[in-house]
Amino acid sequence: MVAHRSLPSISPRSREGYTGVLRWKKVFPLRFGCRFIQQNVMRRLLSRVPAYWLFQIGGWTAILLANILFLIGLERLQVLDVERMTLGALLGLFFSHLMRAFIIRFRLREMSIKSLIPSFLLLTLVVSVLGGITEEALRGLLDLHFPSDSRIPFMGHALRRIFNAFPTFFIWNLIYYLYHVIEMTRRRDMDRLRLQHQVKELELRTLKSHINPHFIFNALNGIRSLIEDHPLQAREAVTMMSRILRSSLQLNKAKTVPLERELEVVTDYLSLERMRFEDRLQTHFDIQPETLGLPVPPMMLQTLVENGIKHGISHRKEGGRIEVCSRIDGEWHEIVVRNTGLFAKRNKGTGFGIQSTTNRLAILFGNHARFEIGDAEGSMVEARVLIPMDPQP
Repeated sequence: MVAHRSLPSISPRSREGYTGVLRWKKVFPLRFGCRFIQQNVMRRLLSRVPAYWLFQIGGWTAILLANILFLIGLERLQVLDVERMTLGALLGLFFSHLMRAFIIRFRLREMSIKSLIPSFLLLTLVVSVLGGITEEALRGLLDLHFPSDSRIPFMGHALRRIFNAFPTFFIWNLIYYLYHVIEMTRRRDMDRLRLQHQVKELELRTLKSHINPHFIFNALNGIRSLIEDHPLQAREAVTMMSRILRSSLQLNKAKTVPLERELEVVTDYLSLERMRFEDRLQTHFDIQPETLGLPVPPMMLQTLVENGIKHGISHRKEGGRIEVCSRIDGEWHEIVVRNTGLFAKRNKGTGFGIQSTTNRLAILFGNHARFEIGDAEGSMVEARVLIPMDPQP
């Protein structure tokens, strides 16, 4: 026979406690969910309330609480004091909003400092007078006077209200004006930065649009010289040129490209030029593998190589040599293009290759990048580009 273990008996009180626990486990997620929904609703409602009203209500509430705490500290707080201070805070909220509407309606924020100061003081005085007289009148209508106040006439109380209201409205006006000055300055800075960015984008696109026609013009001249004597090489050169143009169009869509992609275009370009120069063109690459992924302006390296061939090697019957080097030098990515020839100092800065390289580096990296060109040892011209490893354009 199988022995059956009897279940422990549960007393009525324990059963009620167990049922309560189950009920709490069911109700707790519901309560937590309701609280979460309420918090989200409040957060959304507050996000829709303009910042002006949040500051208005918060500021005048803070003044009211500060006055109440002050009287509590002096042990002089009475119910009538709370009623009078609440009335003053509500009127302060109303008249400060009325003052803001006047400032916006008559565009006082757009005035010069010389015109603004007297208008600012006059408006504060007028609002203080209106607010002081209104508060004293409402105190009489609502019977918010202490018995000892009956000995002082109406205008005496009103002048006291005006005297107390003027510094408060003056500070309110000052904060309101300073806030808008800071906000306008911030917006102008943002607009200026946005405009500078748009100008840089436009300049960069303009430079890119000039690079391809300049390259095409030089490449077509090279292919033309091959058509009569070497038609097969001319056909192969056209195919290679189309591949270069396809790559350049893809690269020019980006602000910067990895050096490895740029080297592919340079290699194709040199292969194209080698058909024209044959043995008169020698090339050498010295590239650190760590630099292959570093960003460079698209078509910049190709422009420098093309510039060296056009202005250096093409003018020499015996041809010359092109060297391309890339290495990391401390915090800089150093790119060097050397070509056989002499640098004509009188034409410094006037060639397209030099101008486009200088301008594009300035647009992309500001003053953080460097470009130098000049004569080097061994009858060579050296173009050196230094790009920071951590560019901050």
